[in-house]
Amino acid sequence: MLCVSICRTQLLHVQHEYERQVSQLTKSIATQEEMMRRGEDEKHSLLQDLSAVRDLCTKLEASKDALQRQVTAKTLDQEKVNNPCIYPV
Repeated sequence: MLCVSICRTQLLHVQHEYERQVSQLTKSIATQEEMMRRGEDEKHSLLQDLSAVRDLCTKLEASKDALQRQVTAKTLDQEKVNNPCIYPV
């Protein structure tokens, strides 16, 4: 009878230990899932920012090209004014 009581006590102790470990693992998994969700949210935000930066770069490149053409045109106009013999009207 004493052996049964000791075995039962040990089993209860082991059961409580397993339950504690399961509880800790469950909390750990929940924490990891939350971290993963936040990481995915951050990734999504960063991808949106990257897309916006790419769009801005495209617009800036187009503006730069347009300004470059304007400068070239103005330079040619200025040369025509300053050197009428080279560029007859």
